[in-house]
Amino acid sequence: MFQSSWKPVLAAITYAFTTFDDDYVVDKAIAGLRQCANLAGQFDLPEVFDYIVSSLSRVTGLLTEPEHKSAKFSTVQHEGQSITVSPLSIKFGTNVRGQLAAVVLFAITNGNGNAIREGWSMIFEMFETLFFHSLLPPRMLQMEDFLGGASMIPMQGSAPLTSPNVGRSDGGLLSALSSYLLTPYGASTDSLPAEPTSDDIENTLSTMDCITSCKLDELYSQLMNLELEPLTAAVRAIQALADRRTVTLLDAPAAQEGTSPISPRFDAQFMEQLPYDPVSVFLLEIMTSIALHAKEHIEEIWPIVFEHISGLLNSAQRFSILLIERAVVALLRLCLIITEKPPLRDQIYVAVDLLRGLPPDITTAVGEQVVAGLGRMVQDHKQVIRSATEWGLVFALIRGTISHPEAAKASFSLLSGLINTDDGQAVTGDNINGLISLLDDFAGAAGAAVEGTLQQQRRPAAPVNEPTIERGVGAVELVADLRKLVPRLMSSSTLPIAQAWETYWVPVLTSLARQSTNTCRDVRHSAINHLQRILLSPQLTTGLDGQSDWDCATIFTKVLCPLTDELLNTQTIKKDVAGMSETRLRASTLLCKSFLHYSVSDQGMSDLNEVWIRILDQLDQLMKSGQGDQLYEAIPESLKNVVLVMNASDVLVPPSHPDTRTASQVQMWNLTKDRMDKFLPGFLDDLIPTPPPPPAETTTQADGSQPPAS
Repeated sequence: MFQSSWKPVLAAITYAFTTFDDDYVVDKAIAGLRQCANLAGQFDLPEVFDYIVSSLSRVTGLLTEPEHKSAKFSTVQHEGQSITVSPLSIKFGTNVRGQLAAVVLFAITNGNGNAIREGWSMIFEMFETLFFHSLLPPRMLQMEDFLGGASMIPMQGSAPLTSPNVGRSDGGLLSALSSYLLTPYGASTDSLPAEPTSDDIENTLSTMDCITSCKLDELYSQLMNLELEPLTAAVRAIQALADRRTVTLLDAPAAQEGTSPISPRFDAQFMEQLPYDPVSVFLLEIMTSIALHAKEHIEEIWPIVFEHISGLLNSAQRFSILLIERAVVALLRLCLIITEKPPLRDQIYVAVDLLRGLPPDITTAVGEQVVAGLGRMVQDHKQVIRSATEWGLVFALIRGTISHPEAAKASFSLLSGLINTDDGQAVTGDNINGLISLLDDFAGAAGAAVEGTLQQQRRPAAPVNEPTIERGVGAVELVADLRKLVPRLMSSSTLPIAQAWETYWVPVLTSLARQSTNTCRDVRHSAINHLQRILLSPQLTTGLDGQSDWDCATIFTKVLCPLTDELLNTQTIKKDVAGMSETRLRASTLLCKSFLHYSVSDQGMSDLNEVWIRILDQLDQLMKSGQGDQLYEAIPESLKNVVLVMNASDVLVPPSHPDTRTASQVQMWNLTKDRMDKFLPGFLDDLIPTPPPPPAETTTQADGSQPPAS
């Protein structure tokens, strides 16, 4: 009977409630509404609750949609309490029927959240109105992030509000124009809040008492524990409201008057971005909080929330940076939840890829939050990021924060933790190359900072960015620290030992070689020091004994010779004319020492002649380019040691009489002499003189006497 008759009954009751002023009739109407709600709960009729919510919400006067921008209301102190006085707080304070409807409405919905479906839309509409006028409980006004914990949602955007100078009347056209441009959104002085009267304050206090009696914080708590169907309905209702204030506006024709919240007087540059809307942030925070608390239903809630967040981030430049930052934080907080849900694991990388696609200026602005969220994910859920592709997405996102001072600091700390925490167990074959590439970028940023300073050296007010340089040097140190982890990676690899050596050692060595030409002198010196230490260390060839498919020529063809070629490049020399000479001297010494170390080692070297001649070519070029400095004198000394050891090892052997040399020894001697005589004529003959031929044997006659002298 109730199921078939509830609608006309409720229509009559709500008509009586909204129409009659007699207290007795109103009391009876309220009692009737409560009884209908009880019956609807017993018979599981959500449509009854939706009808009651719809009917009473219209009476409250709280369904007026707030403006799509921040507003400034008067704030006064009353008995030690800060009170926001707004037109709505004044009007609602005098609306007795509206207050009564609100109390009845929330009294019925409290405890019956699981029975509401479509009614959530109107409830959240009232919430956004109350939020806009600072009338919600403090708990509902908060937002959380990875850096500062909980804080209040700001009612004003990041740009400071500047009031026009109304006291001057003699500023002329320029003064008037400046006042207009500095006033937010071209607002006039009429938009400034008027000083509230005592009646206004009294009415606002009445409004606050009414809202307190509605116990909205209790309803908010119940939202976090709803069953799946009402929970989904609630989240979809919030999404619809949030979209209406954000992504839907982007499709609205701005040319039609009244369809856009942006004033038609906006300058063209402001048309690109919508004004800061605190209500949009509020709705996003509510939606995120519900999803975070409903972990058991995250698989159903995630698509709804992600749809809204992705809509914001795909048009990030059209919204205020605060809203975008909140969207980024929300997305990363949700990612931390879905890491525990295997079916949603792929969504983590959809989210990371979405963040990676943000414009560079946006990435820089939200970089701190991005790195903080990623750091939490990497540290607490290492098992989630496995493949090289997944690591590539994470590293690409971190790479976008290098230019942000604070974010770069956090990013570098994250990378350092990967290498130095738990004996570097987080470093794997899937991420070591990406890790080295990212550290290269940090070192490169130090070089770019120094280069920029050198270009502005005529301006004494352009100091070197010390933190950037410190991170650059630190990046080189971290790359060098990877040498401790390479043996573990090689032993756990399924690759042949020689191939594993090239897979894991060569990226470390080539990175240090690249940074040995860095514009920043500190980075450059650190890199070449570590490079020498590793190249001459027995650790580099551990486990390679008897590996016929490993060739130490790789060290020269992929590391040292390319480094020397780069140091011969004119553009590289110009990076640091005064300091690059020392680097080239150290590189030439390292080149000779390394060749000496490996040419006579047990591993041997294929193409020994080819590598040796290439080294001589480079030393020749270094001497020619280094005339007048230490390099010109140092190279012959280094070569002297190499030649003598090669001779002692029977690698470089001069002709003899009779010539007992092997074909390879003959070839090595001839190639060396021909090439060395071109830039150090007579050098080789002085070091390893060719033995003189033995005296010619004399002939004797048959009787043993000497032939007569001619």
